[in-house]
Amino acid sequence: MSVVSRLVSGTAANALSITMSAILQLAAVPILTSAWGVSQYGVWLMLTTIPTYFALTDLGFIQAATADMTMHHARNEKESVVRVFQSTAVLISLLIPLSALAAVSLLLANAFDFPFASWISGNIATLALLIIYSAVALFSRITLSGFRSTGHYAHGTLAYDGSSFVEGVIVLAVAWSGANFFVCIAVQFAGRCISMTILYILMRRFEPWLKLGVRHASRAEIKRLVGPALSAMSVPATLALNLQGMVLVVGSVLSPAAAGAFVAVRTLTRIFVQGVGIFNRASMPEIAAAYAKGNLRLLRRLAVVNAVIAGAVLVLGWLFLVTFGPWLMHLWTGGKITVDRSFLALMALGMVVHGVWFFTFSFLLSLNRHGALGLPLFLASLVTVLAAIVGGTYAGLNGVAASAVAGDVLSLFCVLYTLRRRQSLGSSEPSSSLMSDMSAEQL
Repeated sequence: MSVVSRLVSGTAANALSITMSAILQLAAVPILTSAWGVSQYGVWLMLTTIPTYFALTDLGFIQAATADMTMHHARNEKESVVRVFQSTAVLISLLIPLSALAAVSLLLANAFDFPFASWISGNIATLALLIIYSAVALFSRITLSGFRSTGHYAHGTLAYDGSSFVEGVIVLAVAWSGANFFVCIAVQFAGRCISMTILYILMRRFEPWLKLGVRHASRAEIKRLVGPALSAMSVPATLALNLQGMVLVVGSVLSPAAAGAFVAVRTLTRIFVQGVGIFNRASMPEIAAAYAKGNLRLLRRLAVVNAVIAGAVLVLGWLFLVTFGPWLMHLWTGGKITVDRSFLALMALGMVVHGVWFFTFSFLLSLNRHGALGLPLFLASLVTVLAAIVGGTYAGLNGVAASAVAGDVLSLFCVLYTLRRRQSLGSSEPSSSLMSDMSAEQL
């Protein structure tokens, strides 16, 4: 299959996947607020932020391993692909017993009357199960890295995101029927175990030589990936703090109902960010493969197309949200959630800035050439959350939104500064001369 064919199929798969994700996100607000009420919906969001943060960070190893496996596969180094795959799987699998231990510790602490916040102590069993589910969900992404690194991006994306969509639909149906938080998570946990098994069987049908195990796992391989992994973790860690940490801030400083309103608006803005990812995500394996083969011309073309798509979608998305956002929110939630136009405009502005820095950074992430940005991005997100506490206290939701915009501007500065210096593009690998020739403007 040619590069163009893989890009077209990958982009189509992403379009369908993001459509499914958008349907779930849009359906969740009216269904869950009707089933549980706005306040309890806010508690649900606050509960799920904690294990979701854990799942999003993924220690950075899966992203680093996927990029590394893709470059090895492009050079037909299958033994190296298997070695990285199994080493990463062994490492991530250790998180499952650790998560079980954390869940048991949480239950014991509650039994001995540890002073948890009321919204935690009243849902302690749900939170314990969420922690274990998050570890299992993280392990399931190992198979997705196998699909994407071997040229089966479209198949892997459709299979993984399709199964996640089915999980989400079932959870919404169970919640709508009157089930509580714990039952919803138990159903989702069972669904993930089944889908994870099916995905692995499907991957083996495409690539029988790529399998889980410990025979080729290597401690040295894990150590080699530590640097790229820790840097790769900066993106999910930054996103987790911005996306999940902000929910906790709003829920704690303002109210669970305010957290529900915040997430509802952010859901609208995220749809456009995800829209940019339709092509961006599909292009990442091709960027890694082109880098491994020293194809400067293809790298430039992929960078330009990504930039044009991102700019068009984000600017049009901002105009749409500022113009129709309040009316759309009222229609979407049946009047249960209302927000000021100023808050929505600030969130839409944050969406644009976030999209610019994130999708610029993803180019470097594709090549495991993002090391210099790890700590600055994480610190920027930490400052954002701290600023949101102050902003929320004195200016409500507008203060939180303004803090988020400032944080994304700081992240954008970090990315552009690193690109300008071009130090993060240097490498001791065979393709180093290729990358050192690419200026920030070309990227």
